[in-house]
Amino acid sequence: MKKEIENKFPQLGGIVPYEAMSQEELLAIKRDLGISLPDDYRAFLQEYGAAEFGELVQFRPIEGEAGPLSHFYGSMTGNQSLAKHIKTYTGRMPETMIPIADDGGGNQICLGIKGKEQGKVYYWDHHHEWDEEDYLEEHGKPMPPEVKFQNVHLIAESFEDFIQRLEKSQKA
Repeated sequence: MKKEIENKFPQLGGIVPYEAMSQEELLAIKRDLGISLPDDYRAFLQEYGAAEFGELVQFRPIEGEAGPLSHFYGSMTGNQSLAKHIKTYTGRMPETMIPIADDGGGNQICLGIKGKEQGKVYYWDHHHEWDEEDYLEEHGKPMPPEVKFQNVHLIAESFEDFIQRLEKSQKA
């Protein structure tokens, strides 16, 4: 794990890990997705897995307003399973990203895993979720890939950049 990432944790009230991810779990995700997760994110999962910070935390995105971060997903056991959340959101968000954390209100912090999104971190707003069947019915043609990004906003250029953009929340 990079020291730049770990050095940020004390400023956020420390980090509370629940269960680190095993090498076998990471290999299963790699096999299921057909991709390798970025090194900095993979190291975070191996060290901390599902985790939250000791203080209320928010992120300062590249685009848009600050938003909350509740917790990261991790090990395949329990409610905070990364694999479970990937499965839950498959087909609901662009196929080039996976959910890696929750904002506490159902919106997702996502990691780009393919294409020009690869390695970048995004905010996925469930309040403006799209529906491919509705689009097809309304427009008479399949939903273009770019329309699937209407509720997605860039937060950070990498997982490490995302961690550096975290700060204690201004809301009590």
